Amino acid sequence: MIAQPRMYILKTHSGLRLRVRPLMRGDEPHLIDIFRHLSPDSIYMRFHEPMDQLNEELLAKMAADIVDVTINQGFGLLAFADLPERQDVAVGGARYVKISEDAAEVAVTVRDDMQKQGIGAGLLQMLARRARAAGIRRLVAVVQAQNRPVLRLLHESPYPVKRYLEGGEIFIEADISQAPLAPSADA
Repeated sequence: MIAQPRMYILKTHSGLRLRVRPLMRGDEPHLIDIFRHLSPDSIYMRFHEPMDQLNEELLAKMAADIVDVTINQGFGLLAFADLPERQDVAVGGARYVKISEDAAEVAVTVRDDMQKQGIGAGLLQMLARRARAAGIRRLVAVVQAQNRPVLRLLHESPYPVKRYLEGGEIFIEADISQAPLAPSADA
């Protein structure tokens, strides 16, 4: 008998209930579906290079690489929703990949039509708790300077955050070694 992965519930700002589970081998089609629901701008912001014409072969290779690296060197989450046009649709994902004994690079992707609903923030919080339990003390993200949604998301992090500007990219490091900071009174 194959063990089922643990499932978590994440509620969006609009009240939609998402099912979140760990990324597993065989999840490449879910990642491809998420990528297909990204605009060229979102693809550029996520992958740091233009990919105006994502062909099936490139999508499959990207998804396979993400699954392989994440499972072998980190941890990932996928969020699923029941949408009006289809049930059990992958709408977002988050992952970390270890870059040292106590640090990991983090990435979050949410379909364009599901953004601004708290999905990225919720996945990032779940991922940070998992990383901290695994001994990770710092989460690092490399973000395009013009990627305002992700910069806002990371700015609202409940963890102490440092930023470094290098070229057109911002390197962000969150210290997750302690419990999250309480939200400020003006937040």
